[in-house]
Amino acid sequence: MFEQFLDVPPADIPRIKSVYEQAAADVTGFEIYADRVGEMLKRDPETKRRVFECLMYIACADGVLHPCEDHFLRTVACRFGYSDTEFRMFRDQFVRDPDSPYAILDLMPDATEKAIRARYRKLVQETHPDRLVAQGAPPGIVRAATAKLAHINAAYEEISRERGFGGKRS
Repeated sequence: MFEQFLDVPPADIPRIKSVYEQAAADVTGFEIYADRVGEMLKRDPETKRRVFECLMYIACADGVLHPCEDHFLRTVACRFGYSDTEFRMFRDQFVRDPDSPYAILDLMPDATEKAIRARYRKLVQETHPDRLVAQGAPPGIVRAATAKLAHINAAYEEISRERGFGGKRS
């Protein structure tokens, strides 16, 4: 799989195969191997990205990203020097997670703060229960909108905390 994904200089193939074989033999302490690969590729960010995407592809190949695989990938991303936002961007290319705050707001993880705020305001305006009450919506619809708005607010606050822009909902 790695050979399909990567265009590795022939001189580096034995070293990369050696690290892979050692890591494949025993996943205990995989962080050491992630550190070694991250260090080997620190001057080649494109190859490092492709290696990480390959790991993501392999983990998702069966159509399910198991929580242990997700933890493994998040840890490797951190060891490779990727932020949580960068990890989410990689992950969202392979996994559609309905509980992701970005999915809830229908945004990509690399959206700007301005785009996030605009999308949030639009969703609040469309979903706000008071608006539905004023339009004469039945109680069940208002209850559903209230629950949906709470989900939207929680997603926005999570992104705000992650990005450090305070979560001001205005």
